[in-house]
Amino acid sequence: MPAEHHIDPFNGNEPVLAFRDYGRDIVQRLERAGFGEARIEVPAFPVPWARLRPVVRVIAV
Repeated sequence: MPAEHHIDPFNGNEPVLAFRDYGRDIVQRLERAGFGEARIEVPAFPVPWARLRPVVRVIAV
C-alpha cells in the first residue's frame, strides 16, 4: 500500500509519515489482548491533533 501522511499541527501543519493505521478490528484485538472494553468514539469537542476524527477508547477492568 502507498505511504500515508497525517497533518502535524505542532509542526506548522506539515505532513508526517504515519507509521500505524489500525483498522476497525482494533476494538476486538484490544479486548482479546485483555485491555477491557474498547470502542471507537467521536470526541465531544475537537482537539488539535485529532479534530473530530474517531478515536479508540479503552475502559480498563
